[in-house]
Amino acid sequence: MKTYYKFDNTIIKKILSINLGLVIFVVLFFILVTNDLNTILFFSLAVFVLITLPAILVLYDYYKENKDVYLAIDIEKKQFIIKKYGKTFDYKFEDVKSSTYVFGYFSKTSDNNKRIPILFLDLGYWNIEFNDGENFNITILLYDLINLSPILKETKSLYTLYPLTRIFQSIKRKDYGYGVISDDGKGKIRLQRLEENLKKKKVDDLRYILNNKEKYQTDTIKIVEKILNKKTLGNNAQKKLRNNND
Repeated sequence: MKTYYKFDNTIIKKILSINLGLVIFVVLFFILVTNDLNTILFFSLAVFVLITLPAILVLYDYYKENKDVYLAIDIEKKQFIIKKYGKTFDYKFEDVKSSTYVFGYFSKTSDNNKRIPILFLDLGYWNIEFNDGENFNITILLYDLINLSPILKETKSLYTLYPLTRIFQSIKRKDYGYGVISDDGKGKIRLQRLEENLKKKKVDDLRYILNNKEKYQTDTIKIVEKILNKKTLGNNAQKKLRNNND
């Protein structure tokens, strides 16, 4: 059964309204607490430049990338159908050369539900490169990759300050540099944080993740298996020690 996805501009309206609302809130707040015009202008401009302006740039980038794109995914047949600029591309899952999710550093994604969504950073896109050289960026305006687990098991995740589609090739050329944290083993910070969070969970919670693998990313499953193995070995060693003491 095919699931169809098309451009959705409601996300643009929602994120822009939140960001503009934040600027208005900051202006009103400092009007109430101070009469210093310079202070009001400084903080208002800071919020606009650091948060609102990046949100506008990222959303405009996504708009240009996906405004004329239609996507259909058939899980049963393991098939992609992508329509772009009037041309139709038909691929099997096995035709995919690389699959990468690119998020903002603090995006609240399926692999870390404690990650804090920060306005313009709670965005992202899915870069798919096929064996024939075709390359597509499927943004959050077309496909909800923030809340959905990857369809392709080998999908990697990259985290960058500004998740613009234009910098993806730069990221690849610089071996996942440009301030990016990846889960391919070269940037270990994200995996370390994920492991630290999972270590705090109870054994029953970890087993729940393994019993519901389809809801979680590949790295999460691997780390959970690693933690459970260590916990199991540790518990067995403690039991053996107690038995010897008895």
